[in-house]
Amino acid sequence: MTMHNSARARKQLVLFLLFSFAVVTGLLALSRVDIDIASFAKPAAFFVMIYLIGVFARYRKAVLIDEICKTLSLGFLLTLLVLPVTYIALSFEMPLADRELAAMDRALGFDWHALIGWVDGSPVIANALALAYSSFAFQIILVPILLIATNQPARATAFVAGYGLVCFIASAVSIWWPALGTFTVYGVQQSDLSNINAFFGFAFLNDFVALRAGGQFILVMGKAAGILTFPSVHAAMAFLLIWAAWSIPYLRYPFVMVNLAMALSAVTHANHYLVDVVAGAGIAGLVSAIVSIWLLDTRPVLVPLRRLRPVPSPAGSSG
Repeated sequence: MTMHNSARARKQLVLFLLFSFAVVTGLLALSRVDIDIASFAKPAAFFVMIYLIGVFARYRKAVLIDEICKTLSLGFLLTLLVLPVTYIALSFEMPLADRELAAMDRALGFDWHALIGWVDGSPVIANALALAYSSFAFQIILVPILLIATNQPARATAFVAGYGLVCFIASAVSIWWPALGTFTVYGVQQSDLSNINAFFGFAFLNDFVALRAGGQFILVMGKAAGILTFPSVHAAMAFLLIWAAWSIPYLRYPFVMVNLAMALSAVTHANHYLVDVVAGAGIAGLVSAIVSIWLLDTRPVLVPLRRLRPVPSPAGSSG
């Protein structure tokens, strides 16, 4: 991608951020969710500092550092908008959807208990999946850096925008599908497990219950948790990461392996039904198509049909 394409993509991402800020501000005013401004101010200042480092790098003609800093800072600021939206989505107090989600898993022939038993029986597999699950934030930071380092800054910007779209779309869907998740519904406690660390399967429950209890909820940045069950944001981002890294040939298959493991770990380590992962994959496919058309300008080329004209036969031919 040329620098011109990169600048255009970043401009579109900035406009998307401004639009998202206006929408999120309006939603907060209408919802029962308030944010602890002080808890958001420090990370916001840190992200602005990264952006200013990029400006300084540009002044010093360190173009690569400039691209990395500006792209990451926009992604970090987008995170500050995404987080409140996930909480707003669960504040609507729609009926729990666990029964329907479990029924979908059964319709797919999926046995959650069998998978958990198999993974929990192997410390190697359980720890590997735990590492894959925990790689979420690291990969979201690493992939834009790798794309910029391989001269694909516009694709890095598209990935950051895709991250925001995944979270916003997943939040909108989850309004109608709030769920306690598998560990709670199936009655499996941490004490029942030998090798699986189910911390993320329970960490969100206090906030989830408080949101559905009515009254105002104060969202504190440092105490927030991934609160969506259906669809799985982890799974959606796993497939979006595969899409983003596919343009780096020597990293394609390592990222495929790590992120397929991350998608699976959403089931084994984070309270998700299998259909949460399937839905996440669908959202990733939709988002990758959107950002490709919107920011990478990969629209299909339409060739106008022209009226066919008869080709003159060679002289003397009988036709």
